[in-house]
Amino acid sequence: EVLNLANNEIDKLQQGVFNEVPKLRMLRLDQNRLKDINGILVGLADLQWLNVSGNQLRWFDYAFFPKKLEWLDLHDNQIEDLGNYYKLGEGFSLKTLDVRSNHIKRIESLSLIQSLSTVLLNNNHISKVKPGAFNDKTKLLKVDLSNNRIRDLTLSALSMETPNAGRIKGKTCFS
Repeated sequence: EVLNLANNEIDKLQQGVFNEVPKLRMLRLDQNRLKDINGILVGLADLQWLNVSGNQLRWFDYAFFPKKLEWLDLHDNQIEDLGNYYKLGEGFSLKTLDVRSNHIKRIESLSLIQSLSTVLLNNNHISKVKPGAFNDKTKLLKVDLSNNRIRDLTLSALSMETPNAGRIKGKTCFS
């Protein structure tokens, strides 16, 4: 259920490499030399915890990751965009997304999925948080945008309105 491949010199993993361990729940691939993880998690439907920090990843898309994943650490990579090419959002269990210390430039509505409660975006290159970026993100409790390149931030960029419920009641911490 737990596999630790951290602190090696892995620069490539073949698609299907984890097919023989379908019950894997926790996977550490941090501190390697990976440039791409597209397709390597196929078949790991029960994966809940993944650390791929400290690699050389440039691409991110929610489609790369199993829907049962709850905790994802991608800090200290070279990711420029939180991609959501297929406009996914429903059915994910992801609660914590750590993408600090990457090269992310902007946050928009598809950058974050609805299941997230904690998002660490600090120490990136974010200069733009688009209006509506946090709309419908009703489970958000903490968003860290510190140490970025934000100069202008409109109130509508931080709005958490939902189409049916108006403003979200509760405590969401933006730092």
